[in-house]
This record gives sequence, structure tokens and C-alpha cells, in this order.
Amino acid sequence: QPVTQDSVGFYKQYVLATPVAEGYTFLGWFMQDEKGTLTKVTELSYSGTGGKTVEVEALWTDFQGTMSSRGTLGFGNYKYTVTSAVTGGKLYASFADQLNGSSVMYYFSASKNAGESATTGGSYSASSASPEGAFKTGLGNPGYIHASVVIEYSLENGQTLAVEMAAHGKNTYNANTNYTASATFDVGSVTFI
Repeated sequence: QPVTQDSVGFYKQYVLATPVAEGYTFLGWFMQDEKGTLTKVTELSYSGTGGKTVEVEALWTDFQGTMSSRGTLGFGNYKYTVTSAVTGGKLYASFADQLNGSSVMYYFSASKNAGESATTGGSYSASSASPEGAFKTGLGNPGYIHASVVIEYSLENGQTLAVEMAAHGKNTYNANTNYTASATFDVGSVTFI
């Protein structure tokens, strides 16, 4: 069933809306050609002679998760233990039944500032519901702790869809001379690889 129907004038661009559904995370709009190849789209345009209908489909996931970390000082450097509690990860769309497997990789890292690329930490392959990673930052006490989950879905048409869910938590100090951070996962990127 279409989420919405709309029309657009010739030689105009139509920006696709971002839908919301409780319990699910929207991953983007996709088109599928006659060969089954998927393309992610954010806007539509048409300059033909009229009478053309273009269908796009929303892709959703039921992935939900939280990240928490605890940093302790030892030998002049902070060691962080980061735990991700996650559930779900199934895709929902008419083409979702073309999946033939998926793999999951968890990444844990730190940075001084919120917008910086995280250059320290480790990456861990995990399949458990609560993956955990420990690392020394090399940054002293970093301002931010990051965790991401990359799920790669293999499609029957040969494409591989990589969905990254990312969490970024700001460190706060507590009375036990520890630094802690927590955050929920949001969509980081959705790409074909």
C-alpha cells in the first residue's frame, strides 16, 4: 500500500518526505528496476511527455539499541568499556524477502570533540545481543564515546546493502572518579557496497 500519493508538474523536482512508524526506523526510499536492482532515491524528477507513474518504496528496520560506557583511569590513561544492548535488525519492505543472509560488525571508539572522526579504539566482530568492547583511548579523557553497528544484508540480485546504526555519547564525570556516557542508536548511513 502506498504511504502517500502525490503529483508533480513537468520539469520540476519532488523531494520525498520522511515517514515515521512507531517501533521502526526509516532507512530511505528505494526504486527497483526490471532486473531487481535497487537504487536509493531522495527526490524524483520527470521531463517526459506525461502520464508516467513512478513508485518508490520505504525501507524500514526494527533495530533498536543503546550504548553505555564507563571509563576508569589507570597508568595515566583512561580505559573504556563500552556495552551495546541491541535488538532487532530485520528489514521491512516488499523486497526484504530477497535477503539471503547478513553479517554484523560492532565498532567502539572515542574522540575529543563531538564532530571529530574517531581515530582511536577498536573494532569487534560480534553476534551476541549485548556486544562489549574495551579499549584505551590514547586521548587522556575523551569528550565523546562512539559505538556503531554495521549490518550487511546480501540480496539475491547480487547487491549488498550496508546499514550503519550509530550512537554518540558525551562523557560526564561522577563521584567515583569515573567517566560515563550513554546514547541511543540512530541511522548513520545506508549504502550499497
